[in-house]
Amino acid sequence: MKMTSFKKQQGNVLFLILLAVALFAALSYAVTQSSRSGGSDASSETDAVNAASITQYPTGVRTAILRLTVDGTQVQSIEFNDSANLGDCSSSGALCVFHPSGGGASHQQAPAAAMANGTPGDWTYNMEFEIPQIGTTTADSLAGNELIAFLEGVTYSMCKELNKRYEVNSGSNYDPVLFGSTVTATVGVNRDDATAPTGADVDFPAGLTGEPYGCFEDTDTASTTQAGNYVYYHTLVER
Repeated sequence: MKMTSFKKQQGNVLFLILLAVALFAALSYAVTQSSRSGGSDASSETDAVNAASITQYPTGVRTAILRLTVDGTQVQSIEFNDSANLGDCSSSGALCVFHPSGGGASHQQAPAAAMANGTPGDWTYNMEFEIPQIGTTTADSLAGNELIAFLEGVTYSMCKELNKRYEVNSGSNYDPVLFGSTVTATVGVNRDDATAPTGADVDFPAGLTGEPYGCFEDTDTASTTQAGNYVYYHTLVER
């Protein structure tokens, strides 16, 4: 009886050892896989959070614009002086989106983590562009130009995340659409009282037809190595 009991104990100990080895191997494999994919998952999650912030901000600006237009302000007269230049607003700030006496919107920068240069991004606003099948189409006329918010210099991964949110260029894995002409100088025009819209227009490329929001690549720095100049745009007023 004692010998049989001893053998059973030996068998139990051996089983427990083998079980512990198997569990340790499984745990080691799980940790290895997690460390391999963790950076990518974390980056993707960060992009998703920042994309939400970027897409929500122009919505608040749009609400302020609606408040101004309801009060009778013409869209082409609206000013976008930032918080440091509110003193330059005309009509005592009544036409300024970010002035307490105007639209009363909160002026913010885009998250640094979303920008290729690693610093908070500045939004610009203008009416120099027309998006086909958005609003009316009036060639070479201010009457057909959309009022658009631009965020220049987002990262490649952010650009794709933003396109994914709006199903832009989904057939090409949400890659940034090439604009087809150099647009950086035009995008960079901040519509304050010193830079009113000129009336000329730049048509968006076919890949963005009918898309009020999305992200494109400026062909001035076009690149297939994820090193281009990527620009997010958000239509504020369709015209």
